[in-house]
Amino acid sequence: MIYVYNKILLFFFLTDIFQKFKGNDGNFKGCISGDAKGLLALYEAAQLRTTTEYIMEEALSFTSSNLELLAADGRCPPHLSKHIRNALGLSQHKQMEVLVAVEYISFYEQEKDHDKILLKFAKLNFKLMQLHYLEELKVVTKYVMISLITSAAMASHTVR
Repeated sequence: MIYVYNKILLFFFLTDIFQKFKGNDGNFKGCISGDAKGLLALYEAAQLRTTTEYIMEEALSFTSSNLELLAADGRCPPHLSKHIRNALGLSQHKQMEVLVAVEYISFYEQEKDHDKILLKFAKLNFKLMQLHYLEELKVVTKYVMISLITSAAMASHTVR
């Protein structure tokens, strides 16, 4: 019962947050249409909508059209336009984490006010993640090879 209550409370809380982006006329405020990073964040949040969240549908429609305009008319830097086009093609939460990390590190590196230490740590973390994946791949490959050899040996004994 508490879970259902919390879920309902969370639903009303989230829709209330999105109401703040709307004007008195019920439409999304025009002043946010020029904020590319804010629109991207709202777009990604709207991607996590459910079928009953109509405000999220409206947010998705609003952000999609405004992001397309921002990317097309050259009002934002080229790296941000590329980031927008990639997000519109396939949102971040639907992509593989590794691809999102590679793209975002590249994007963040081109930002004027990026933190050099944070960028170094992100790149180092990515390299460590790659090494971890390689180790996992070695273990899985070894297991598969052993399984294939074992099954081939068993098959040769049953054929005789």
